[in-house]
Amino acid sequence: MAAPTESTPLQDKGANVAEERKKPAEADPKDWIGLLAIPIVVVFMALGTFVFFELEGEMLEHSVRNSLYFCTTMLTTVGYGDFSPETPAGRVSAIVFILVGLSLTTTCIGIIFARAAEIAARKDSGPPKLPTVRGELMKMARAVGLIIIVNTLGASWAHFHDGFSWLDSYYWAFITSTSVGFGDIDTSEATRNFEIAFMVVSVVAVANGFGTLVEVIGVVGKIHRIEKFCSRGVTADLIREIDDDKSGDVDKFEFFTYMLVNMGKLDSEDVEQVMELFKHYDIDNSGYLTIDDVVQANKLDVDESRVDEKPVSAAKQLAWKLGLPVKIT
Repeated sequence: MAAPTESTPLQDKGANVAEERKKPAEADPKDWIGLLAIPIVVVFMALGTFVFFELEGEMLEHSVRNSLYFCTTMLTTVGYGDFSPETPAGRVSAIVFILVGLSLTTTCIGIIFARAAEIAARKDSGPPKLPTVRGELMKMARAVGLIIIVNTLGASWAHFHDGFSWLDSYYWAFITSTSVGFGDIDTSEATRNFEIAFMVVSVVAVANGFGTLVEVIGVVGKIHRIEKFCSRGVTADLIREIDDDKSGDVDKFEFFTYMLVNMGKLDSEDVEQVMELFKHYDIDNSGYLTIDDVVQANKLDVDESRVDEKPVSAAKQLAWKLGLPVKIT
């Protein structure tokens, strides 16, 4: 019988990694938030529909559909004006519905877009790609194309179903999608079923388009700055500019910080604040943080707060915002 061989640390590490891969991945708490975003909005709309049906039944012609339609016009801020609350309780409920609904819906839509972006990033297994002007313009073109397609669908419905001219149809569609909602064009009773979905989809499409436009403008500006910076090449003047401590050479931290600032990933003020925070905890000026440094820094903060009520320093404020162990009184 062969003697059992003794495993090496490297083999043990490989076995542990293999075992970890076999274990089912734990659910990220953020994923649960993303999954709940849409149901939260649906439940909120259902609750609002029920409340206004009970409070403003006569105004809404005792129709659940009209109540849902009324809630949708408020939530999307279209506000045609064909329905409006008449009772004091209904008006108070409308105020609460608008304030809570707008904040809730905006948050949930932001979460949904963020989760979608994360899923798309996970599927891209290749190396990270730098943005290009062509790519950003294509992104803008897709956003504009979506706006045109959605509004064309709305205009087609108004033209073929309600008999509006193409001009009035597109006018109505864009007035709705931009949430202006003059209410000067009366649609048919049956069109309200279509409008409930169209208001939600078209308003989101236009909001996404304007958001993409702002994003593209910012990214294209960063691309031009990066290209201008790279065209300079590495020169002696550049090395002297990067050499923040004037030591005559450039270390990895200086190079890394300088590149991030010039690529638009960081602001120089953010770097200065973080360095001030580091100095605040580096009690012995060793260039490294230890547990003793943190304990002594916190002790000094407590002692200073007992002596007098001096204004809180920027470093302590930043530490508190980041959740670091610092006491602010």
